[in-house]
Amino acid sequence: MNAMMIKGGTDIARFLKKGSLAKLVKAALPHYANFLDEHGEQAAYFLLEELEQGLIEALQDMLAGKDVDDANVKQASEILKQAEFINAATGAARAQSSE
Repeated sequence: MNAMMIKGGTDIARFLKKGSLAKLVKAALPHYANFLDEHGEQAAYFLLEELEQGLIEALQDMLAGKDVDDANVKQASEILKQAEFINAATGAARAQSSE
């Protein structure tokens, strides 16, 4: 979706509140908060592999029926909150670019 917007000439970054991507990555990988603070949200690119691995592990745990604790539920809630914010911003950008 973002690639289509960039290809179509829409600058997705101008529709996102500064730091929104960093908040999302920090919610998923809280142990990298200092790294993102030091290097900015463009450093999130270097965390893609770890984000992918974490997602795979979470899905495997879910499929295996492993119990989740309150911390996991809280973390998942924060990730969803940040993802919904970014999704809403990209949806608005798409609507504006199609006008």
